[in-house]
Amino acid sequence: MGKTENQRDNRKDCLTLRIKKIYFDRILSGEKKVEYRDFTPYYKRLIRDRQEPLNYLYLHYQDTRGLVVKVTGVKVVKTPQSLKESKIPFGPKVFKIDLGLSILVEQ
Repeated sequence: MGKTENQRDNRKDCLTLRIKKIYFDRILSGEKKVEYRDFTPYYKRLIRDRQEPLNYLYLHYQDTRGLVVKVTGVKVVKTPQSLKESKIPFGPKVFKIDLGLSILVEQ
């Protein structure tokens, strides 16, 4: 286990999420500023019912590359039409996670 992985796992204000490479690249370039997660019991536990505030996301699509991204806001919103039209099934509400600066991490 590398130093970066140990540091990430010890941060209580950081949540690790897996994403597709296309979204990883868009977040890294600064093009994508919002991450959506379905409003399910699983994500409620991970995002809303935390004991520590959510300040960072660790996003990865492979075990060797990751992004540490500053979270600038989290809201529960109605699912946007663009998500309803995607291939991924979303419920009527989603978590909208606003993203700030990101740092590429390679292990």
